[in-house]
Amino acid sequence: MISLSSVPNNFNIKNIKSDKNKKKLALSDLSKKNNSKLKTFQVSFPSEFSMMKTPVDRALRFIDDNNPSLDKNIRGDVKLVINELVANAISHGNKKNKDKKVYLRVKLKKDFIIANIDDEGKGFNYRNYFSGEYPSDKSQMKESGRGIKLACSLMDSVDFNSLGNEVKFLKKVNPSGQNPNC
Repeated sequence: MISLSSVPNNFNIKNIKSDKNKKKLALSDLSKKNNSKLKTFQVSFPSEFSMMKTPVDRALRFIDDNNPSLDKNIRGDVKLVINELVANAISHGNKKNKDKKVYLRVKLKKDFIIANIDDEGKGFNYRNYFSGEYPSDKSQMKESGRGIKLACSLMDSVDFNSLGNEVKFLKKVNPSGQNPNC
């Protein structure tokens, strides 16, 4: 199992401040290299499902442009998980409040993709979610509620901040084998 704590911490992520007066996308492609050859893309956008497609597509294009030989199955998994977790941030995190923002960061290195999805919500108790205190049998039949489970089954590592309003995942680009971690 890969632990996010073993990934270098020198990501040069700038603090992103919310600008509640702007409704348009605040796209920022920071495709810079540092000493560890880490490339970064970040974007923030209002918590509206109609605003989600462009930044997610740009993040995926950033991945494609910087790793053209990426396996199509890995790309598909990353796309699915980013879409699910961004939708969670809009719907559950920010409660569809158009004045709140979602932040998406993608970092690339030779052997892995790391993505962070943050929202401005109060967070949730992810420990209870994983301990089974959230109803799982009934929620499996709903159209929602599977995003985190998909992330855990498709990514090599999934982690939350202490509030539960930021999720980070890691996906090996050159996997040496199955490595379930959730």
